[in-house]
Amino acid sequence: MSERHEAACRPQAHPRANPAGEERARASVEAVLPQLLARWETECVTVRIALAAIAAAFPSADASQGLLPGLRGLAGRYPGRGLPGDYVRLAGTLTVGRRENVLAAVEALTSRNGSPTARSAPLAGRALHLLDQMLSRLRATAKAQDP
Repeated sequence: MSERHEAACRPQAHPRANPAGEERARASVEAVLPQLLARWETECVTVRIALAAIAAAFPSADASQGLLPGLRGLAGRYPGRGLPGDYVRLAGTLTVGRRENVLAAVEALTSRNGSPTARSAPLAGRALHLLDQMLSRLRATAKAQDP
């Protein structure tokens, strides 16, 4: 949240930023991360998309790295350009965490999927901000298609 807020409001501080609270939330998620990501095989596509975001936010965690085959499989369900596939591929790129790949993906996807984040913002924040924008669009699309 801190990184995403910083990127969204760059160069100003986010008006509701709470670094201490966000650090406690991060620690809480890290404590249950293996159990959350272990649910991948039993969950529907919608929950898998949410789990992909969690893995992307915690790229150094062993549980996130273990999710990479599942992310690749889910991305394969959405070939070509399009929001669900782009979202899952970006989540996978963030989970792998190679800076040059993350930068290339963020630059390529920003113009198609969201309002640009200041290039002066830290890359991790820019990427998470973009992922959040894409998730918001996915939710809106799903809601519009739901009768």
